[in-house]
Amino acid sequence: AQLRILLTARVPPRGPWAALGLSKVVEVELPPLAPDDAARLLARRAARPFYRRDFGVVTVGAGSGASGGSGGNAGEPLPLDGELLGLLAACPLALKLGGSPGRIVAAAAEVHAGLPSLLRHPWLMPALV
Repeated sequence: AQLRILLTARVPPRGPWAALGLSKVVEVELPPLAPDDAARLLARRAARPFYRRDFGVVTVGAGSGASGGSGGNAGEPLPLDGELLGLLAACPLALKLGGSPGRIVAAAAEVHAGLPSLLRHPWLMPALV
């Protein structure tokens, strides 16, 4: 039996991680995810659906308040299709994440019912010192 270990890092392993016992460490650099793949990962890992308001798109005349409205979630959720993937791929958050799967998953964890808009994502807010 052979033991294989997958070690992931944002920088090449150096120091004690350059070798594991008598085994060598092989570096394989993976490119960032393509924009559509990054958008799909973000959409699937987010804890709530996306709405047009998440991208600064305001829908006018869509029965403002006629449904008794939930306020923040005005409009229908966008289905996971090419339009949503295009909106996600072009949004400021996706551009900031740079196609890094780890960063995308971490950022998606912040997309929940309490987030009023993707444009208000904590990773896009200026740092408070």
